[in-house]
Amino acid sequence: PLSSNEGFSVVAPTSTTVTNTSGNSVYTLAGDTAYTVTVTTVDDETTGTTGYIKLVIGDQTYISEQIDKGETLTFTLRFDSDTTVELIECWGISSIPSEDRHIINGSSLGDPTP
Repeated sequence: PLSSNEGFSVVAPTSTTVTNTSGNSVYTLAGDTAYTVTVTTVDDETTGTTGYIKLVIGDQTYISEQIDKGETLTFTLRFDSDTTVELIECWGISSIPSEDRHIINGSSLGDPTP
């Protein structure tokens, strides 16, 4: 897993090209490699009912669509060069309008495939 926060499970393909640089949710992804990231909220009594993720790449922050309890969000990351990303799991409802959310199920972020 890329990270596991209470109630969230974030998974990417097993690869030696994912390097955890902080011990928590900051990762260096190898360039010219596509990563499929899957975020699943845990459906149990100890978590919130909805959440979202923040993805920080450099000075840009991207917000996902809402992920209800027990649902899964999958998206792809690909960059031309090695890139550090931070995944932050958040419970609650994002204050960002839905039209300004860049991570939706099935979306791709980063550099286009050549």
